[in-house]
Amino acid sequence: MSKRVSPKTFIYKSARFLGSKHELGSSLAQALKGAPTLADRRQPLGDPHAPEWLLLNEHRIHKGFVSGVLVRYTPGTAAAALLDDPAAKTAPVSKYTPPKQGGKPTEWLESLLFFTVFKNHVVLLQSSALRASHLEAFLRWFFAARPETQSCGSLELNDRPARVTAKRLRETPVRNIQIGGMLASDQDTSPKAVSSTTESRSISVSGDTASAASSDILNALAVLAGKVRGFSELNLKGLDDSQVSYKLLLTIDRRKTKEDHSQDVLNRLGHALRHAEGVDTRIELADGSSVHGDELRLTGKESLTMYDGLPDTVEVFDRMEHWLLQKVEAGDIEAT
Repeated sequence: MSKRVSPKTFIYKSARFLGSKHELGSSLAQALKGAPTLADRRQPLGDPHAPEWLLLNEHRIHKGFVSGVLVRYTPGTAAAALLDDPAAKTAPVSKYTPPKQGGKPTEWLESLLFFTVFKNHVVLLQSSALRASHLEAFLRWFFAARPETQSCGSLELNDRPARVTAKRLRETPVRNIQIGGMLASDQDTSPKAVSSTTESRSISVSGDTASAASSDILNALAVLAGKVRGFSELNLKGLDDSQVSYKLLLTIDRRKTKEDHSQDVLNRLGHALRHAEGVDTRIELADGSSVHGDELRLTGKESLTMYDGLPDTVEVFDRMEHWLLQKVEAGDIEAT
C-alpha cells in the first residue's frame, strides 16, 4: 500500500431550507436514523433499466456533527486501465471487473465526496466528478423520500465569505459588480429554454440537477439580456468549440432611489451562481475598496494522508470537524 501526504481543499457552505426554519444537521441525523440500509440512501440516476446510483454510504453522527461520504457508481461497469509507458507510441487498455465478496457483487466507485454538517454549517471535500451541486440535489431527494423530513422544504447550499468580509459588504454600499470568465455552451439557451422570469430580468437558475458552470452562466446571461434586441438570435450552442470569455458589469445607480438594494442584488447573484465554477467576481464598493476572488468564499488547505490515492474516512471526518470548529471559534464563521 502506497502512502503519501497530499494537500486538499475544504470548502465551506451555508445551508438553508426554503420555506421552513429546519436545521440541516438535526434534519439529516433524523433522516439517517430512519434509513438504515443502502437501499434507503441510494438515489437512482438516469435510465431505471441501466441504473446509475448516487449513494450516501459511510456516515457518522458524532458530538453534534453529521458526516458522510457520497459516492457514485454504475453496476456492472468494468474499470479501464492502461500501461503507463511514456516511451510507447500507444498504450494497451485492459478492463478489470471487481471481485465478488461472499458471493455478492462489488462495484467500482466513479467518485467520492466527503462532507460534514454542524447545524447549518457544511464543509465539503469535493472531487472532480462530485461537487456541491450533486450533494445539494441528493439531499433534496433524500429529505423528500424520508417521511421524517418531508416538511423541511427545498435545501440550498450557498457560499459565504468570512464574517469580516460579510460585515463589510453589509455596511458599505456596492458601486458595481463585475463577473467574468471563460464560456462554453453545452445546453439549450434559446428563448423557450429560458425561465419565464425573463421579463423582470431576475436571475433564476435551477439547482435541482447538477449542471456545468458554463450552463449556469449562459442561463444567467440569457435571463439578464432577455429583452436586448438581437440576443435571441445569437447561436450560443455554436460556441462549443470556441474559446470565448465573457465579462458582465452590473452598476447600481442610487440617484434614482433612496434605498440601498445592493445586498439584495448580491444575494440574488449568489443564489443564481452558487454552483457555477471558474467565475471571477469582483465587487467594487462605494468607499473605493473592492472584494474579489477567494474573499467571497471560505476555503482552507489541509494536508491529508492518502492510502493508494484515497484518504482515510475517519481522518477526513475528524479533520473537517476540527477545521469547522476552528473557524467558528476564530470568528470567521457566524455561530448558529
